[in-house]
Amino acid sequence: MSAYDQLKPRLQAQPATWLVTGVAGFIGSNLLEALLKLDQRVVGLD
Repeated sequence: MSAYDQLKPRLQAQPATWLVTGVAGFIGSNLLEALLKLDQRVVGLD
């Protein structure tokens, strides 16, 4: 089981607000999408 799979239930149970820097880049945009799919609130900064 990956670290992401272990963290996923906790993220779904407790939504939070995240600041993602470099959101226009490859890693930042993928992180943004993953967090949004988990119903998290995301602020993107580039």
